[in-house]
Amino acid sequence: MGGCAKIKHCLILLLLVINTLLLIRVLCNQVGVEAARVGGRGNYKMVQQIYKSPAFKAQQKTQIEQALLMYQQGVAQQPSVLPADTATAPTTDTTPVVTQ
Repeated sequence: MGGCAKIKHCLILLLLVINTLLLIRVLCNQVGVEAARVGGRGNYKMVQQIYKSPAFKAQQKTQIEQALLMYQQGVAQQPSVLPADTATAPTTDTTPVVTQ
């Protein structure tokens, strides 16, 4: 049985090494994926400049604060129990999604 345990330990070690190598590859390729999403490396550099600009950060903060206020007011205005005959329609979230 000692041989079987050694094989299991080696297999686990091999899987850990493979997992680590794949994780490193994915993390290194992340910039390439993001660049492809915005239309190439040149565009990616421009987008990075936008994300780092104080004006963009201020705009995003304002939008997030407005959305938070809207949701907090919406929760406060909703009745705790809806009547049985009340049909509710789904709402569409129109807040922009920002990834960094």
